[in-house]
Amino acid sequence: MRNLEGRVASKKDVEKIGQRLEDFIQQFSYNIMGHHIIPNEPQLNHTHTNH
Repeated sequence: MRNLEGRVASKKDVEKIGQRLEDFIQQFSYNIMGHHIIPNEPQLNHTHTNH
């Protein structure tokens, strides 16, 4: 983090970091929900829990 202290992060940098974080969280939760907890028909189970 030391190299980030020297300069002010631009809005573009913040958005890029936020997007990466969002993608990571989505991928992470998909990996857990889709593969580990619900191995069979994850989409079907997702629609049931969402609606």
